[in-house]
Amino acid sequence: MSDPRLAGLRDAGLLSELDLGWVRLLEGVAGGRLPEDLALAAALLSALQRAGHTSLDLRRTPAELIAEAGTPPPPICALSNPWKIPERDLPILGQPGDGSPLIRDGPRLYLQRHWRDESDVADAIVARAAAPAATLPPGLERALAAHWARPDEAGQLAAARAAISRPLAVIAGGPGTGKTSCVVRAFLVAHEHGVPAPRMALTAPTGKAVARLREVWMATAPRQASSVVETATLHRLLGLRPDRVTPRYGPDRPLPFDVIVVDEMSMVDLELMAALVRALSPDTRLVLIGDHHQLASVQPGSVFRDLCEGLCARSPNSEGPLVELRQNFRFAADRPIGRLAAAVRAGDAEATLAALRDGADEAVVTDLPPQRLFGARLRERVATAWAPLLVAASPAEALAALSGFRVLSAHRVGPWGAERIGAELTAAAPRTGAAGAPLIITANDPARGLYNGDSGVWWRGPDGWRAVIEAEAGLVELPEGRVPPWAPAWALTVHRSQGSEYGEVLLVLPDRDSPLLTHELLYTAITRARRRIEIWAPTALIEGAVRRVTQRSSGLADALRRRLRASG
Repeated sequence: MSDPRLAGLRDAGLLSELDLGWVRLLEGVAGGRLPEDLALAAALLSALQRAGHTSLDLRRTPAELIAEAGTPPPPICALSNPWKIPERDLPILGQPGDGSPLIRDGPRLYLQRHWRDESDVADAIVARAAAPAATLPPGLERALAAHWARPDEAGQLAAARAAISRPLAVIAGGPGTGKTSCVVRAFLVAHEHGVPAPRMALTAPTGKAVARLREVWMATAPRQASSVVETATLHRLLGLRPDRVTPRYGPDRPLPFDVIVVDEMSMVDLELMAALVRALSPDTRLVLIGDHHQLASVQPGSVFRDLCEGLCARSPNSEGPLVELRQNFRFAADRPIGRLAAAVRAGDAEATLAALRDGADEAVVTDLPPQRLFGARLRERVATAWAPLLVAASPAEALAALSGFRVLSAHRVGPWGAERIGAELTAAAPRTGAAGAPLIITANDPARGLYNGDSGVWWRGPDGWRAVIEAEAGLVELPEGRVPPWAPAWALTVHRSQGSEYGEVLLVLPDRDSPLLTHELLYTAITRARRRIEIWAPTALIEGAVRRVTQRSSGLADALRRRLRASG
């Protein structure tokens, strides 16, 4: 490994020893030194997967790839030259379908597992997208049309039809567009008009999202329609456990369901999606629900965005498997918070700043306080917003108060990060177990039904402090000594808040630019709020974030388009 570019990128902090160790491992398999550009590509591919990329686009120069990852490339010779990588005939570099550690598929270079995952997902999605929809009985068609009869419900009607008639239905839309409730009601209307209740799984990436999905179902469906419904996180549904090498369900043991509904698809990463499609029976219908404008998973891939992009060519309107809901029933188009979310989603910086200027008390931007005053200002703001939390008479009241207001941050660490905010707020309630103090679970514990991201509060009972946690199966109460790994949650990162809704949100951004500040992050934070969003940040920072779009190198959308064209 003699390429000086690798050492230069390591010294600049863009490559780690892990990335260089991967190159040395490949050299061991190849029996000698790799061509210089292939060694550089392998090292960059290893580094880029940590930023969520699943492939390396060889149409981009190394300098362009580094810049797209959010870091200016160091002034190293030849980083701006086109790639010179052999097409084949190396033990470590193969074509699609080979078992080589690296796969070259057209203009993209993959790690073997990411290429296999993308290929399996594309095959499964296209097989269902290309299959015809079932013909609904005339009585059921009339019932659906009567249920969603208003002109502004045309999208919901199309989504309902797709959900109960197509082998694949992809329902996209922002918060307040009625995605989940529409799908649930569609199956209820079908059941009421003689369609037997299918064996159904309602699933999502997090326990909180599953709990919300179950609440919608139980509030809508009668008992007889609920008797064949199972709710679980995707990991539990598939039998994915840290102590198990392979999932419980897979190609040789498919999931025993007629319909699987997956909510909060924006949080599903490529590996998890591949595990799901490998576990599907050929006859299982799949309904995928999400908001492709939100942040993607922290793991590699941007699956839901890629699905929507790849399927769009097949179904630009509501006649295909993809239905995008645009009518928002929570925020009127002229409400400040609705205008703000729409402007950010569109990447329109001028409209975003106008919405904040005209937002009255519903959408507010405030300059960051100086560091020396930050803690005091923060505690003053939170004391007012969380007054109901501090006087809650029960854990249920505390949890309700907690959902009424949350502090979000773009970063976990740093002077404006969630950990610093948490430290400032903990200083006002120094006991770890202060009544109502929020916590978040940081590791999966399937035996207790708790998963990374589940949140709750501390509460003092007659036998000491207990954690009361909102989990997949409902509220879980555990004494202090039996709580799995957890952290205080006075503030959450925006990523951690996905899948949740709060009455009010205070979003704290840093005082300088960062690659994390994108329009997807702003949009996700804003749409967590039902009534009010307050942003502490310089307006120039907001303007820059609105214009920055998250770029993840993935070949899934292209693979879907190619397969759909081939299928006719």
